[in-house]
Amino acid sequence: MYLAELRGKLSSRVERMEDVLTSNVFSFFKYSSRTIFLKRYLNDLGFKVSDQDAEKAEFRFWPVFEDGTEPDLIIIVGDYYLLIEA
Repeated sequence: MYLAELRGKLSSRVERMEDVLTSNVFSFFKYSSRTIFLKRYLNDLGFKVSDQDAEKAEFRFWPVFEDGTEPDLIIIVGDYYLLIEA
């Protein structure tokens, strides 16, 4: 999806969808060098994580909870449980 967006292959309606945005941004952190990008991003936000924590981080996209809520993403990293809603 990200490459299609970069090449202008998506309609403007699809480009603005929050799920596509969430996927593009946070997939970067999931698949890039976590010790460089994810760790620095979280540290800049005030979450102190180690290289090892960043490497072991778990990404859960669009989990559904028992009460029916569905946040965009949960990142479990070190001692932190981060809930992301775009």
